[in-house]
Amino acid sequence: KTPQNGQKALYSETFERRAKPKHKSTYIGLNLAIANHDSPMVKRYWRQYWCSSSIELDQATGKTRTTYCDTRTCQVCGRIRTAKMINQYGLILDQTPNLYFVTLTQGKRVEGPELRNTIKRMLKTFADAIKNLKQNKRRAKLDSRINCIRKLEITYCVVKKTHHPHIHALIQGEQNAKDLLCYWMSHNPKCKIDGQHITPYKQGKYLEIFKYITKTTTKDKETGEERVNPYKATDEQVQALDRVRTLAVYGFEKPHPENHQPDNEETLDDVEPKGGLPLRFEYVPHGQNWNWYELETGEPLTRYDATKVSETLRPPDG
Repeated sequence: KTPQNGQKALYSETFERRAKPKHKSTYIGLNLAIANHDSPMVKRYWRQYWCSSSIELDQATGKTRTTYCDTRTCQVCGRIRTAKMINQYGLILDQTPNLYFVTLTQGKRVEGPELRNTIKRMLKTFADAIKNLKQNKRRAKLDSRINCIRKLEITYCVVKKTHHPHIHALIQGEQNAKDLLCYWMSHNPKCKIDGQHITPYKQGKYLEIFKYITKTTTKDKETGEERVNPYKATDEQVQALDRVRTLAVYGFEKPHPENHQPDNEETLDDVEPKGGLPLRFEYVPHGQNWNWYELETGEPLTRYDATKVSETLRPPDG
């Protein structure tokens, strides 16, 4: 059907930007659930599949209501979490002087069964390093406060079929950054100095800290083509990260943002309130029609064309 009484079809840039990650998350969530039907994480994958599938728009206020899954492999919820953390910490980081970006790796890639223990050991070593920095400052009768944000990230190597857990950190003070690296190297004798990095922080470059935790796709360096990681490998990462605190804040006087779930209600600034009954949109994940559709008129909520990314969602293992 088409809108009656000459009313224009609803269009929202907010949902236009959300259509692509919703398409990817729905597709990946479905295949994760099917490929890992015996996994203890399977309920999370089905939640990802249904994430924000029903949207209710109040035409009088421009507010929408939906339900989010808040899973770590969902791109919709991941983008929302990233935006919230940037809003909460971005200005603070830009106003903090003498910040340094530190990357720490543990020396070798690991296979699935080893991943969880490796992650726990890495996070404990990092926490011990911060404690050691504070103790050394207290002994020297200096201010022992350490301002630092730590983020765990995992990528996957399709060729070697191994995982690469590593830590990104923003820490105040060049000497603190060097001391952190020295402690890390001394407690990880197998790691190579080439895999560790210290660079001065540039204003606005905090995305590396707040982006994805586990990446569900891998880009081919030669062709530039992006493919979904094998679903068994992604399940190994999700299981390894279960109940693991992937982001930690030291010193900065702000509440921890990771547990803040996406709000089920939001006001769309790009939708003009017109009055009338609420509109209900349902997501159709079939064929080439991946989109939200209004129940009464059948009008799509976005102009998204699923054919542009559907082929890239085929994983390397089929």
